[in-house]
Amino acid sequence: MKYFRFIAILWLIMVFLAKGNSQPQQIILQPKDLQISENQLGEASEIIRKRLDKTGLKVISLDLRGREKMLEITIADGHRSKSDELLLTLQGDLQFRETVDRMDFLNRIPEDDPMRAYLLSNSNEELREFQGGNAILAEIDVENQTIVQAHLDRLRKSGYMHDLQVFFGFPDAADKLRLYCLLNQDRFSLDRDDIAEINLISKRNDSGTDISLTFTDKGAQIWTKMTAQNLGRMIAVTMDGRVLMAPRVVEKLTGGKLQITGIWEDRGDQVLYTILTTDLLPTAFEIAYE
Repeated sequence: MKYFRFIAILWLIMVFLAKGNSQPQQIILQPKDLQISENQLGEASEIIRKRLDKTGLKVISLDLRGREKMLEITIADGHRSKSDELLLTLQGDLQFRETVDRMDFLNRIPEDDPMRAYLLSNSNEELREFQGGNAILAEIDVENQTIVQAHLDRLRKSGYMHDLQVFFGFPDAADKLRLYCLLNQDRFSLDRDDIAEINLISKRNDSGTDISLTFTDKGAQIWTKMTAQNLGRMIAVTMDGRVLMAPRVVEKLTGGKLQITGIWEDRGDQVLYTILTTDLLPTAFEIAYE
């Protein structure tokens, strides 16, 4: 009996210490568009508060620094996940974009250009074996994103990418991200305004959830035409200029439905669902300091 009493007391002490170590965390957000008005900043603060509330993150305070154009947020539990940070920073601009085969992109770059060699050397076996319709240019470490972006800017100025765009994906659990080649001007316009319903659904044979999208009648018609004209190619689902996923189209899709799965780690589906079911932020934000 004494043993069980000792275990119970020890458990209570551990719970108390855990609560004591969970300190509030202060985060300062700065808008990427510094021309944002004070009213828009106030609107953004309310949207971010709703996002945090919907995902169960308790907000102690959320204050506007109007003159500095910053938001100061204090969250009760400082142990947030990486995907939780996206609640604070992503505008939520969801789009469906056509892609370009990686070899069409690589063949435009001179053979002696260092960027061509870099992209080829950072193509893993999976990418090399993916024949036809593969829009994934390479897979790189997050720490190399800045230097890769500098090379892409150079290629754009040289005129090699006048009708193409290169988008980065979101980092995975191993801090790797992929580069995708997209058309600069799409033949179709399909975005979150064309979505009628968004649901978070449980997976049948696995733990976790998926996001189910149902398009409006207009959106469903565009989606059917888009998939019909991109058979064998990828369609990129993007948010704020980054690729969430890029499924390969194997048949014309009718019915106006789409599932988004496997997005981010640490309850990423819940985070994405929350972003999609709250209003679009006036602009994206970045964490200035914390």
